Amino acid sequence: MPGVPSPRMFALIALAVALLAPVCARAGQTWLIVSDIHMNPYDASQRPSPPGSDSNVALLRSMLAEMKRTVPAPAVVLIPGDFLAHFFPKLVGLHDAGSAPSGAALQVMRTIERGFEQAYPKAQFAIVLGNNDDPCGDYRSPIDGSYLKELVNIWAPLVNRNGAAPGFAASFARGGYYEASLPVRGMRLIALNSVYFSREYLGDCKGRQPEAAPREIAWLRATLASTPAGTKNVLLMHIPPGYDAFVTETARGVVAWPYYDPQPGAGLLDAIASSADRIAFGVAGHEHRFDFRLIPGKPVVPILVFGALSPIYGNNPTYATADITPAGEVGDITFYAFDESRAAWMPGRSFSAALKTGAATIGADALAAVHRGLERTPAMRPDWDALSIAWPAPNAQARYLWGAGWLVPWCAQTELSSGYAACAKIGNPMAWLRVAVTAFPAILLAIALVIILRRRRARS
Repeated sequence: MPGVPSPRMFALIALAVALLAPVCARAGQTWLIVSDIHMNPYDASQRPSPPGSDSNVALLRSMLAEMKRTVPAPAVVLIPGDFLAHFFPKLVGLHDAGSAPSGAALQVMRTIERGFEQAYPKAQFAIVLGNNDDPCGDYRSPIDGSYLKELVNIWAPLVNRNGAAPGFAASFARGGYYEASLPVRGMRLIALNSVYFSREYLGDCKGRQPEAAPREIAWLRATLASTPAGTKNVLLMHIPPGYDAFVTETARGVVAWPYYDPQPGAGLLDAIASSADRIAFGVAGHEHRFDFRLIPGKPVVPILVFGALSPIYGNNPTYATADITPAGEVGDITFYAFDESRAAWMPGRSFSAALKTGAATIGADALAAVHRGLERTPAMRPDWDALSIAWPAPNAQARYLWGAGWLVPWCAQTELSSGYAACAKIGNPMAWLRVAVTAFPAILLAIALVIILRRRRARS
């Protein structure tokens, strides 16, 4: 009959489907990562934020447009925290004294959420809170607060898209952490509120909440223990474990500055190490530079630390993509950076090509090889430094870490506890701080005596 496929045609169609099916099954995914947006809603400049300032609306819009052009259909969008500008409550007081910081903060969150939703109406999203994401101030993060419930209302449509995170509303409102499925077979996401672990954590608006960190770590242990057979977890957090190389380097190596308070820090590392075989990798932000951490375990767990959109700390604004293999590994990372001198986005640059790793994936072994290379090959450090801050054009704000004091950032990649100070040749990490605290009253007394003696001499 005319118009009816012949048996030969049916056979050809069946063969094509059989050949194409494995190809589709083997196809990888593109994930998009944007960290440390730090949006200042009161900066009305039409030019994207210059170095030394937080992101303005112009920079956010520029990034969203460029992302849509370069990454039109990511499967997953990860946002590892710090949506609000630094010193956000003070900004509200300066520019809109009649408004409550909580209302202004929620408006910023809505602006960011709408921008991403319009750019990616089909992608699955995962977010976590950073240390600048509470309207009460830096390193504030409540438990069971109304603010968290408001954030649930804003982000639930994206995070629970297609039913990926059915427990998001209840869990996030309780503490800012939750679990979600991922669109890769055998992968699950665990989102953490790492602000609770910070040595600088100040609690909620009323004061400290010492139960926050132990409660979350207990939840993490239980969640990792419940990992289904054949499933690997991806950890998403804002503050990575270990030491802050940027602050330590700023202090000229006098004090080694840990990110976490000792007890929750040790608890997190132990929880990860105890379930290392159930974790694929982690994603973090906070440093405003690309870096990594290798958490000891069997196997070693890599934490990828991504740079910032905000150019406040001498880095170019940046976002990145990760090529995820069907096996749930990171095949490569591509960085997209905004050139401040030309006010234009640069073409994407590949991690593997920039470092000539030759590795099939960017896992613990490849990162360990990079770490060894940075130790043995001094010529490799400037390239890593440039990659870390997203290849900025020369400007007075550019801040490099891998010069003469390269041990400070290098040791931070693998020394996540007490061994860091010795590795970085700092000595006792808190000795100078204790000396300063002890000597401070004596110094003040000496200054007061000098002032009194000078006044007496002036009168005589």
